[in-house]
Amino acid sequence: MFGITKLATVAVAVVLGLAVTGAAARAAFQPPAETAIVSATDTGVAASLQAEREDGGGLRAILEKLVQKGAITQAQADAILAALKEAAQEKKKDRDGGREAAEIVKRVFGNMMRLSVEYVGLPQQAVAGQLKAGKSLGEIANDQPGKSREGLIAYLEAKITAQLDKAVADGKITQARADEVKSHLSERVTRFVDHKYERKPAPAKQRKPTT
Repeated sequence: MFGITKLATVAVAVVLGLAVTGAAARAAFQPPAETAIVSATDTGVAASLQAEREDGGGLRAILEKLVQKGAITQAQADAILAALKEAAQEKKKDRDGGREAAEIVKRVFGNMMRLSVEYVGLPQQAVAGQLKAGKSLGEIANDQPGKSREGLIAYLEAKITAQLDKAVADGKITQARADEVKSHLSERVTRFVDHKYERKPAPAKQRKPTT
């Protein structure tokens, strides 16, 4: 995604390239003393924008000067400004959509403990107690009849994949984002299943002061 400044420079360069030819083009691109007017290259355009910013102007001021010189029409200047406004709105939409997608993915992975408890078939308190005792979820699953570490991994991968696919179908995340998450899914789930939580030592008993 181009930044707004980059979009501005490209838009101006394209319009000028189409609108100005021959002698009119040479006249339009002659830089006046007070500021550097846009040139036909991205470098020249960027320099012009920077010069205008330093003088307190902006893209609108550049376009107004080009309209006055006859280099572009007012309609073309308005089209450039409208395109930049639309680009800014799209950029904000993408940014907001990215935050929403990240939150959805976070929630999907946040469900792994609940899904693990669901798979092993034990009360949540029982699973928590064994985790505190130093066992991994994979080891807890291996201890249950008909369950296994490999089965837990496959169960989690299937559930998370289904949630990601639903998020794509609902338009909440893009297919590309879902595919990126899936590419690391097996590794992430396996690490979660094999993780052993550190056992916190019991607090030392304080001795009563002797009198």
